[in-house]
Amino acid sequence: MYVFYLYLLLHSRIDGKQGDGNPAAENVLILDSADTAEVENENEQVIDDVKTELEGLGFKYLNQNDQQNFNIRDILDSQAQNQNTLFQTKMGENNAESKLSLQVAATRELLQKLCQASLPLGKCIDMVFEDLENLNKEILKWKGQAIKHQKLLQLERQKTKQHLKKYENEMQQIQRQIDEQVLFKSNILRKRRAYLVNEKKLDEILRFRTTIFATNLNQTKT
Repeated sequence: MYVFYLYLLLHSRIDGKQGDGNPAAENVLILDSADTAEVENENEQVIDDVKTELEGLGFKYLNQNDQQNFNIRDILDSQAQNQNTLFQTKMGENNAESKLSLQVAATRELLQKLCQASLPLGKCIDMVFEDLENLNKEILKWKGQAIKHQKLLQLERQKTKQHLKKYENEMQQIQRQIDEQVLFKSNILRKRRAYLVNEKKLDEILRFRTTIFATNLNQTKT
């Protein structure tokens, strides 16, 4: 009995996977002869034609002894190749997953260190913001007090001006009185000086008159 083996490998992938993610399996097409001689005789011509056509396409014609060896060898080789490919794929995926896990672990550790290092800084920043808030409150407080005291200062200045205005009027009156007294005293001094001058002139006139009278009297006696 003769058997034709058509070992047809269809290796097609969609993004490197097919179906459930496994590589495409090898397909084996086995053409076996009929069990009876009648069927074998009737199909002999068909088998010869198929044999010729398949040999023209590059397929081999094997006897039954080579059938088992070829079938087992190629299936085992195919399975080994598929397992190797699957193993390599899984190894690559495992390597990628392990690298990704290492990167995630390293990133997590880096973030933890960063958080630990930034925690005191965050507290300091919070304290700085609290100090700034307190300073702003103090500034607002002092600004309010400054405005309040500025108003009080203006009010006191107005009161002081009113009081000073009254005293300024009194001082002006006193100054006028002083000026009047000075003028009066100056007039008195001027009149006194005129009086003294007139008195001196009067004395001179009296002495002159007395001298003339005495002279005339002496002449009369002689």
